[in-house]
Amino acid sequence: MRGLLIVNPVAGSVTKDYISKVHTKLKQFLDEVVVFETSAKEQARRKTNNLKASEFQCLVSLGGDGTAQEVIQGMYEQQELTQIPPLLVLPGGTGNSFYAELWEDRPWEEAVYEVSELIGESHGVTWIDLIFAPQSKTVISLGAASGFLADVVEIAHQEVGIAVQGRDRYQSAAIQALGNLAPYPGRVSVDDKLIYEGLTTLVALGGAKRRGGTFCLLPLSHLDDGLLDVCVIASCSPQRFIELATLIFEGKHLFEPEVYYRQGKVVTLERTDGLGLKLEHDGECWDFAEGGAVVPTPTTVAFEVLPKIVPVFRSRRLTSKPC
Repeated sequence: MRGLLIVNPVAGSVTKDYISKVHTKLKQFLDEVVVFETSAKEQARRKTNNLKASEFQCLVSLGGDGTAQEVIQGMYEQQELTQIPPLLVLPGGTGNSFYAELWEDRPWEEAVYEVSELIGESHGVTWIDLIFAPQSKTVISLGAASGFLADVVEIAHQEVGIAVQGRDRYQSAAIQALGNLAPYPGRVSVDDKLIYEGLTTLVALGGAKRRGGTFCLLPLSHLDDGLLDVCVIASCSPQRFIELATLIFEGKHLFEPEVYYRQGKVVTLERTDGLGLKLEHDGECWDFAEGGAVVPTPTTVAFEVLPKIVPVFRSRRLTSKPC
């Protein structure tokens, strides 16, 4: 049994000691663990995309949500293989929302131990949905967002002091973004049906419940139900948004008057003043590119679900609470 450990060494909470501990734990049930450390964006995707059939029986992502997304995109591009090795996502980033979706807030050692019991067993693997943005041919594993949450991700990556790490980094960025809360004129459609038009504080869509590790914006969502969930929060004051945020932490915001929530196969986001949408996906700022050059984000972006497309390890002992 061989495993490939893909590491982002500059992710929010990855250290040499952490990498060594993960390697040691994996070696307890894998005969060989190959470590691949990335040094630039897209390397994790290319590494996974170039795997040969049956080369590894387990993939491990050690980094943030962006690292996991790159690995998953490479897995998606390997669909022609007869058997895609399942992925174990371990937390090493800022929000670690994807890890939380699969393992809640259990220590990473518990996740590795459970996988040691599941490896080679089909019942221990969940085939999860992905999200596809046709305009940019982008594959998304966790979700995407515009408005406030896109501002938070941008600030967390660019402006918050390096001493602030983990989920505290997102919380600090959220406080800064709240001070500059600026709803944009938008429109959101689900399966070609308009669900909201007007000033928009944020839109979040995807298959995972949490964003930033703590924002439970999509409490009805499941990674393998073949649906996209979308949550729109209309224009509101900073004070009202703080009130909503206390409900969002527990996923109890769905019946508030500013909240619009739907599920469907295709979600379309629009900005109606002619300016480009500011977007993030999987905890990373979203730069559209053509021929290697970054171009302005379009005013309209569509997303569609790709049902049950890649295998991941997921805890069998998840609680039944929404968030």
